[in-house]
Amino acid sequence: GSFANVNHTIPITKSTPLRAACFKGHMDIVQYLVEHQADINIVDNDNTTCLMVAGYQGHTDVVRFLLERGADLNAKCHDGLTALHFAAARGHMDIVRELVSRRATVVEDKRGMTPLKVAADRCQADVVKFLLAYADCDAKSRIEALELLGASFTHRDCSPKRGCHTLRRTDCAGSVRVWRSWRTSVEAAAGMWRSGRRCGP
Repeated sequence: GSFANVNHTIPITKSTPLRAACFKGHMDIVQYLVEHQADINIVDNDNTTCLMVAGYQGHTDVVRFLLERGADLNAKCHDGLTALHFAAARGHMDIVRELVSRRATVVEDKRGMTPLKVAADRCQADVVKFLLAYADCDAKSRIEALELLGASFTHRDCSPKRGCHTLRRTDCAGSVRVWRSWRTSVEAAAGMWRSGRRCGP
């Protein structure tokens, strides 16, 4: 008899059963589909991958499984975003750590935003602190990220129409702590940038 096509795509969005399972975090279904030849790196109309979807939704177990099965952690969607961008934007610390530990590249999207800057813009203080300490970046990127973080907790329009989540008081407090802890290094970083030196992890 005939078998169902595990890589069947919906015509309008090009979504697949695996993508849907990754979005919902159904690990048992994800594993079953992959074991039956589902394409881990298949993309939808926006060139987003299953890894990006799982990372954005915060499904750490799914992310790890996909990576172990060969998912491309540095793939880019049509906006130039990577899985690290998606996880950083939502503040999913465990997934950010996992991707960085596997040497995910820190790149700019089409708007010139790195995962560090995206996290700062979204007021994800813990992710900013982690990426400032461990991600490859130059001094200019660090300064810009701190400026974005400062702007995020001093002036932010979180209206639903702008697609922003309501900023919790604890988020702002965390952002202030990160800003203060790194503020003293900004001038030193700026000096390194002007002299052409790099600031490592």
